[in-house]
Amino acid sequence: MLAEALELAEKIESMEGCAEVHEALSASYGKTGEFETALGHHVQFHSFRESMFNRETEGKLRVLRVLHDADTSQREAQ
Repeated sequence: MLAEALELAEKIESMEGCAEVHEALSASYGKTGEFETALGHHVQFHSFRESMFNRETEGKLRVLRVLHDADTSQREAQ
């Protein structure tokens, strides 16, 4: 079931979905004692989360730059 969820998340390119499924897979494999596989999914989970954080931060920076540029232009026009 989780394998199908991961396949779907990858197909629709959902970073959040991929992160959630990798986190669930990591927990599941950890409970069954398959620690190497659990670690691999844990690493993937963090990779997706880091990518999501970076995208969010880049978006916020773009907004701040636009606001700054608009403020600077307005001050120069006065």
